[in-house]
Amino acid sequence: MSDFKFPPNQNAYSQMAEGDLRDPKKRAAFEALRRNVRDVWRPEFEDDFQLYRFLRAREFDLAKSELMLRNHIRWRKELRIDDIVDRFQEKEVITKYYTGGLCGEDKEGRPVYYDPIGCIDPQGIAKSVSREELFLSQICRAEKIVTHLLPQVRARTGKAIYGVTFVYDLQHFGKKHMWRPSLEFYGDLTRTCEQNYPETIGIVFIINAPAIFPVVFNLLKPLFNPATQAKIHVLGKDYQRTLLQYIDADQLPAVYGGERRDPDGDPRCLNEICFGGPVPESFYLQPKYPDCMQSQHIGRRSKFRAAVTVPAGQPQRYIEWDFVTSDGDLGFELTFKDGKERLSVYPYRKVNCGTCPFSGLLACPRPGVYEATFDNSFSWLRTKKLRYYLEVVTDLRGQEPIDPAVLANLAPSFHVSESVADRLEQQGGADEDSGEADGPSAAASAAVATPSFSSNGKTDFQAAPTVTDQDASDAESEDSFKTVSSSGSRH
Repeated sequence: MSDFKFPPNQNAYSQMAEGDLRDPKKRAAFEALRRNVRDVWRPEFEDDFQLYRFLRAREFDLAKSELMLRNHIRWRKELRIDDIVDRFQEKEVITKYYTGGLCGEDKEGRPVYYDPIGCIDPQGIAKSVSREELFLSQICRAEKIVTHLLPQVRARTGKAIYGVTFVYDLQHFGKKHMWRPSLEFYGDLTRTCEQNYPETIGIVFIINAPAIFPVVFNLLKPLFNPATQAKIHVLGKDYQRTLLQYIDADQLPAVYGGERRDPDGDPRCLNEICFGGPVPESFYLQPKYPDCMQSQHIGRRSKFRAAVTVPAGQPQRYIEWDFVTSDGDLGFELTFKDGKERLSVYPYRKVNCGTCPFSGLLACPRPGVYEATFDNSFSWLRTKKLRYYLEVVTDLRGQEPIDPAVLANLAPSFHVSESVADRLEQQGGADEDSGEADGPSAAASAAVATPSFSSNGKTDFQAAPTVTDQDASDAESEDSFKTVSSSGSRH
């Protein structure tokens, strides 16, 4: 192991790595991974722990670890992650109302991230910022920690500190947090972070958990690998004592049992931790062109298509859209008609257009007919009233064109079906301030890290059923179609 670069000061993580690499099979997997990824080598791989983290995340399975690492490199390239901290401007509503923040460090020297998630206004946030913008803001925050802060901590301490301690405060967590689009967003974000930031969770403490928490935990738990699940501790009412075992009093906010306060004496350390709150309606997004929008009803298990024609010749043309429904989400896709084929230029994805307008601008790769598909075929119950704007333009209108490669990486991959959403509402029917659940004691949490919740032997959550075009037509689907000119009028 002489060629594995260990830091000058040992800690639990470097000792664990040393123990793993004494195993000949694990050591061989590490050496093979280092050889196999030379064609995509990045400067940070000079730190041997960067490769080690991907191996541990896939239990030293060489093929799975290499696939994970290559997918991560592709993800970074297509989403331009390397410069996201410099170029991404977080919206004011996210800064002011999206809960969480770093505050102090634990006794191991790891930064501590507190998230009073029960204080967030999920629908207020969703009405004020696009899902893509919110998603990228959270990736930007993760990137600030993993590639900027943690290297500074390692340089200062001389220890192998690659993880963060998390404290999730579920006080005030209730029915509004069981909203399906919010759960899907957290599921997708959790999956993305698990795949691209492995071994960055030091330990997780969940405090003030209400009785409804097991429902959410059962949903998100499968997204974590077993090693991550083992780091999650649900604390009881005496959580302050446990937190002080891991975090010194001068580093722990007074609101959670420590001594740390803001200069003005605030025990919540609001200078460092955002406690959210209701989002003012002044932040809510509105349609860009309300006077130009057309209306269309889309039946259950049905689709509606509208087409625009991009003429040949200069200048560069763009397709701009803006649409909203009054009663739920739709699938959306933009395709180019090439003879009898449809080539996707904007990948299919479900859009929460029932909460706020969904808008975009896409450069047209070539002249011809483009079709926007508004898909309600997954809905077994609801007809959706659509208001939409679709037009060919030559002016960017102050917008940045969408990169389809980025969209492919931001597309939702985690869904909660309508029937499950209804069950969530029933299970989440208790008042938000219904009190704490008596979680395991601090001693029990330390001994049995993964909390155990009963689901009555049933699967509480499942993926939404896939409905094909043929399925839709077999079940009274009405595939409507309209042609829209470049001026937005019907033909």
